[in-house]
Amino acid sequence: MSRPYTITGKDRYACATRRSKGTCSNALVINRQQLEARILNGLKERLMAPELVKAFVDEFNAEIRRSTQESETKLRIPTKPATDSDSKEATYSDPKPAIIPI
Repeated sequence: MSRPYTITGKDRYACATRRSKGTCSNALVINRQQLEARILNGLKERLMAPELVKAFVDEFNAEIRRSTQESETKLRIPTKPATDSDSKEATYSDPKPAIIPI
């Protein structure tokens, strides 16, 4: 069974149950800097892989385009107020999606 770790000193993590109750045999302790380095390396290697970043950016941009198209069909904002005396229709703004470059 995995137990939660807690800060046991200035820069150390250890089993919370061992520290508070003394009923756990897990005597492993990890230095905070070592733990942070492991976490950051894992994030960099697994989550920031170029193919995963590209997939995220592509999907994000596609969703922005879909959302913008839906908004344009539901709501049009005139750039100038329409009046009865205008012989032309009011012109509408053309919002552009914010695209993230890869």
